Amino acid sequence: FFLMRRRPPRSTLFPYTTLFRSTGLVTVSYNFTVNSDVVISLYNSIGAALEIDQVSGISNYQHFIDLSPYAKGLYFVKFDIKSNLKENKTVFRKIILE
Repeated sequence: FFLMRRRPPRSTLFPYTTLFRSTGLVTVSYNFTVNSDVVISLYNSIGAALEIDQVSGISNYQHFIDLSPYAKGLYFVKFDIKSNLKENKTVFRKIILE
């Protein structure tokens, strides 16, 4: 009889985004198990960087991105995440502003 156990993940490295259509405000929620440094970049559909922000030493955090000054269209949010666990990741999220 073998008991199979799944190893728990070292950290949760996926930020979640929520767009509030009425205001154009995007909420990004982080929930990491270790403190991480995150660079948040907003790109338009042709790849031009519109905004870049950096937060350091976070584990639970909410970040807001205001899309109201931008035209309707497709945008990407890029997260460069660096943690103490040597699990550096880059995550992209697609946002459609209607």
